[in-house]
Amino acid sequence: MVARLCLSVSSAELLRRIRAEYLEMPGLRLTAPQAQCLFGLDSETWDAVSAALLDAKFLSRTHNGLFAMAAIQA
Repeated sequence: MVARLCLSVSSAELLRRIRAEYLEMPGLRLTAPQAQCLFGLDSETWDAVSAALLDAKFLSRTHNGLFAMAAIQA
């Protein structure tokens, strides 16, 4: 028998965590698969949180599709 730990993280906590990572590493630029791996998310969840962060103008997408903090995309 394999024990599985299942944690439910609120959307607000997930958004806070992702913002904190980008604020801690301002030059962070990630592809969608890299972000999913780093934050432990499935593609559907990443699509939802990235859309929220893009709408809030916290993240932007670079010309080659990377997710970066909007204030320093350059």
